[in-house]
Amino acid sequence: MADTLKLANEFLSEHNIQIDVVESDEYETVANYNQENKIIYINSSMLGEESMQHEIDEKDYLIIILAHEIGHHLDKQLKELNKISTAFFDKIRKGEYEFFNVDDLLAPTIKKEINAWELGRQFVPKYLESKYEMMNKFSMQHRIISMSKYIIGLLQNEINVQRRMISQLSDIQDNN
Repeated sequence: MADTLKLANEFLSEHNIQIDVVESDEYETVANYNQENKIIYINSSMLGEESMQHEIDEKDYLIIILAHEIGHHLDKQLKELNKISTAFFDKIRKGEYEFFNVDDLLAPTIKKEINAWELGRQFVPKYLESKYEMMNKFSMQHRIISMSKYIIGLLQNEINVQRRMISQLSDIQDNN
């Protein structure tokens, strides 16, 4: 959609929301809210692809996406939830974790998405409410699957590192 930024800015202005909107393909999602600089990044090509995939008019899909991202903007818990998520993932990346419950790891992200979903609902026109609910449920399922795959990948890398270390130690013992 050629007028993505124009339509997005009109929608935000209509609701007196002061957030910048920028087109970017930097993220692997159709939209992303950056709390640090208060910018919503929109991937226009993904917007078109996903709106066709979900059989939703592209302008309507943009409204649904923006409402959700506004929800992130309004979320008073977002900063703390981001800290918790980042701390968990940093520990996993560094191999500094002990056994953990995957639900504990997913909980902050799920809470962020639920908060955005609920806070963004007020910006959705009546005629899009059912599609907004459907898209948020779909998005939540997709987010959980993506995060689970990411966690599994990190843990698999850690297992591979440990296997190499064990193999190297075994070689050293064999040489002695």
